[in-house]
Amino acid sequence: MITMDAISKIIEENIAKITSWRRTIHATPETAFEEFQTNRLCRSVLSDLGVKVCADIAGTGIVALIEGGLAGPTIALRTDMDALPIQETTDLPFRSTIAGQMHACGHDGHLAIMLGTAMVLSSMRESIRGNVKLIFQPAEEQLVGAKQMIDHGALVDPSVDAIYGMHLWPDVPLGHVGVHADTALAACDRVSVTIRGDSAHIARPHEGKDALAAARLLIDALQLCAKQEVDPTEPFVLGIGQVTAGRSYNVTPDTAEFHGTVRSVRGSTSDAVRNMVPRVCKGIAEATQTQIDVDYTTVCPPVRNSPGLVEQIVRVGKSVLGESKVHVLSTPSLIAEDFSHYLAEAPGAMIMLGIGSDHPLHHPMFSFDEEVLGLGVRILSELVMDE
Repeated sequence: MITMDAISKIIEENIAKITSWRRTIHATPETAFEEFQTNRLCRSVLSDLGVKVCADIAGTGIVALIEGGLAGPTIALRTDMDALPIQETTDLPFRSTIAGQMHACGHDGHLAIMLGTAMVLSSMRESIRGNVKLIFQPAEEQLVGAKQMIDHGALVDPSVDAIYGMHLWPDVPLGHVGVHADTALAACDRVSVTIRGDSAHIARPHEGKDALAAARLLIDALQLCAKQEVDPTEPFVLGIGQVTAGRSYNVTPDTAEFHGTVRSVRGSTSDAVRNMVPRVCKGIAEATQTQIDVDYTTVCPPVRNSPGLVEQIVRVGKSVLGESKVHVLSTPSLIAEDFSHYLAEAPGAMIMLGIGSDHPLHHPMFSFDEEVLGLGVRILSELVMDE
């Protein structure tokens, strides 16, 4: 019988290697569907561990399988691989060597934890009940990688009975674990708007139709009308992250574009905003005598944890960390994660591994205490061995 002490011993003996994987990945960040070097590193480690790589899919994704020595279910563990288009400003000795790209969301840590878990589980495969499927997913930051992995068969042959994800989480204290009782993360919709007017000399605006002025008015109107559509007690965000317009300082822009996102946890909220946006666009178009085209796309549903797996995470977490360091969370985050697509196919849950960071996710100074790497490996390994 495999004991917690045996798992801890393997981690302690290999923590320097696990940490080195994190630092190598951090120094060479790659954005969505460009994770070629990351793919090679992961495949090399898996090969050295004798883990079978079943598929190399969705461009840079990997599916690997550890076949247990005993009958049982197939448990999947999923990690994301991609970095963000952010210029890192930390002074870490292993900071990004790629200009304008950074692991600012902890995916370097997720990958190191997954590889460490593969190391532990491959060394005790004869004691595993069932199979362990390891899913290395590209393009999470674009919220498109999970769907492509699923479409290419990541959850079949063998079929997955349950799936776990893990995210380094600044809102949970360092060395603690959190898991949401139900909804963990928000649904994501994407809004793209194009406004077409007529150019004019900036000093004679009455001779044109200012697309940028219409864009400013529309953004304010959307924010105001959203407040009137959505119950203020509902978790909800309508945010605009990108605006482009104009070619010269002295020419009224004839075209403006902006792109944003809607985050919500209830389908009724998303539906209300989806219906509101074209109505407001039509009104502003008439008022400004411009043409406004809107593309409103549903990207991913909310992450809703399966109750039975939440209970298992809590039980295993308490056995590893103690009662006081495991938290059942009730308030969902409005961050979105395409892990939700896996949960539409199989029971699953997202684990929040506390890092207590001084900087939020997606910040150019984001980093974390590397002591959580061994803890993450231990939690995932114990969950598999607990089946």
